[in-house]
Amino acid sequence: MAKKAKKPNTDDKNGREANGRFKEGNVAATNRPNPLDKKTNDLKAAVLAAVSHADIKCIIKKQVEKARGGNNESAKIVLDRCLGRPKEVYEVGGKDGKPIQVSIVDFAKINDDTK
Repeated sequence: MAKKAKKPNTDDKNGREANGRFKEGNVAATNRPNPLDKKTNDLKAAVLAAVSHADIKCIIKKQVEKARGGNNESAKIVLDRCLGRPKEVYEVGGKDGKPIQVSIVDFAKINDDTK
């Protein structure tokens, strides 16, 4: 049987509204921006200001040249940037790589047999 979700405590002591959301004035209800977001955005802006389109083109051309020359790391960088990274695939197996054996238990049948 699935667990039922708990209903939010809606008494006035916990600072929540009837629907479970924080009431206005509750510190947890404020939409304060993360201070690290501003720092990260400032750093990104500094990098973008320092790099031109010509710089990026030059870097990409150099990576493509290296990839054509057999550099696997450069090829990976170019392909990942152009095509996107491949999704990770997980293969799950049992002992010695054999398929995992799964048994399905019919609990309704077990209950009928024990009566």
